Amino acid sequence: MLYPIFPFDSKNGINVFLVELYPGCSHISDIHRNVLEEMILVVEGTLIIKVEEEIYELNAGDSIKFYGELNHTYTNKGNKNTLFHNIEIYK
Repeated sequence: MLYPIFPFDSKNGINVFLVELYPGCSHISDIHRNVLEEMILVVEGTLIIKVEEEIYELNAGDSIKFYGELNHTYTNKGNKNTLFHNIEIYK
């Protein structure tokens, strides 16, 4: 589930979402050619994020940022929902 917190604003070029991934769920994100950076902040649970060929395991309180034009996948391998903020900064 994707919940917009601050929808895209052309003045500041930022989108902020709260994302909820159910146990066993994965999301392969489209490459964002117009997104300069993505920032992920895990609120609850464990998030496995693959950026190109690098795999990161993030727990509540962890964060990561990467270029939006890279291939990336979000996965919840846990047994409870994972919540994270996704901040997209546009070019």
